[in-house]
Amino acid sequence: MTKGRGRPQLDFNWATFDAILQYGATQGDAAEILGVSEDTITRAIKREHKLKFSEYRHTKMGRVRIKLLQKQYDVAMSGNVTMLIWLGKQHLGQSDKVETKSVKGFAEGLDELKI
Repeated sequence: MTKGRGRPQLDFNWATFDAILQYGATQGDAAEILGVSEDTITRAIKREHKLKFSEYRHTKMGRVRIKLLQKQYDVAMSGNVTMLIWLGKQHLGQSDKVETKSVKGFAEGLDELKI
């Protein structure tokens, strides 16, 4: 059996990599912690998952995003008014905008009433 050319593939520690990414680490941070180059990370993700780094990281951050939403919901439901307002704005489209209407039509209507 003949050996392939080039350097042998590095055993990539996916478990550690995934744990780092779930909190939103940058590619540079992950490379430093794993002791590999950013290019090695890019190649490993492309080879194993057919994704770009940003896409792969987004999938790994999903669990933490859900946990944060759960915690925010729990805090809001325990009576935290600030969190209730924030969640209402984020998920229900609520806002602090105050709609003002023209009083011109109202004033003209008063003239017709002869007040």
